[in-house]
Amino acid sequence: MSHPARSQKLEGRHWRLAVAGGMASYLDSGILISSGVSLAIWKDHFHLDSWMLGFLSASLTLSVAVGALFGGRIADLFGRTRVFNIDVLVYVIGVGLMAFAVNAPMLLAGVAIAGVAAGADLPTSIAVISERAPAVTQGRMVAFTQVMWTVGIVVATLLGFLVADLGMLGVRLLFLHLFVVSLVTWFVRVFSKSFRQMEEGATAVTSESGTVTEAMPLKQLLMTRTFVTAMVVTGLFYVTYGLVANTIGHFKTYFLVTVGDASQSTATGFSFVATSSVSPARLSSRAWPTPRGATACSPSRTSCSWAASSSRRSREAGTSR
Repeated sequence: MSHPARSQKLEGRHWRLAVAGGMASYLDSGILISSGVSLAIWKDHFHLDSWMLGFLSASLTLSVAVGALFGGRIADLFGRTRVFNIDVLVYVIGVGLMAFAVNAPMLLAGVAIAGVAAGADLPTSIAVISERAPAVTQGRMVAFTQVMWTVGIVVATLLGFLVADLGMLGVRLLFLHLFVVSLVTWFVRVFSKSFRQMEEGATAVTSESGTVTEAMPLKQLLMTRTFVTAMVVTGLFYVTYGLVANTIGHFKTYFLVTVGDASQSTATGFSFVATSSVSPARLSSRAWPTPRGATACSPSRTSCSWAASSSRRSREAGTSR
């Protein structure tokens, strides 16, 4: 018997949504890798000492973390589609500052702005994708964002290798690449006809169903075993994987150049070979079981839909008939 998630074919507009939403992961990994490739050059060009270089690197990681921590809640308050579109525009401003930075303060400002925007776009984009994807293919489309993360790593590392001998001009080209890609992403998100149709369709379905949902309190969320299990397992993965991946990915080129006495091109070439050997995992459409009385929880929301009262009324109506 075929699995319904595997038998349903996604339309082109859904894959366009997955790509446009997955660009959050591409741009996030892109800025992290591009910054790591640029550390040794920034050090010489802006005459940064080890403390300032470490502060610059930490600022990017912290900014992404802050954006990811509050991005989902901000999207809940002001609307996911609106925040989905604004996040990437703020990112454009940040990487623009990084690309054209003439001193360390300007570079640091760009790092902070782009980092917060990249972090905030991650949970928002996943929520937008999961809400607009066909129910049985949500897992496949959300998992696709991880593929985009890997693509961002490979592309940024390859570009770093290609411009390695250009010095500061090469660094500017790296961030101009992110500037152009993020600007195109913003145009697609805002002006795409298929995006507007999916938004209108989602609104129409909600209106026709007549189901009124209310936010699940955070306490209730943390007391629901299924959600807690998912959050713990996912959290452990990202803490253990992210700690190693971020440290190696961000400092590998810098260590090879400054400690290993390798050239910029040799260091970035080694990084490209190492990262391109990583292949994406199989995309899964298997969903977590939904607790009784709760609707499916979007991966990034701090408050999930809770429809126990409407479900109870439906059961009672069925019993009375």
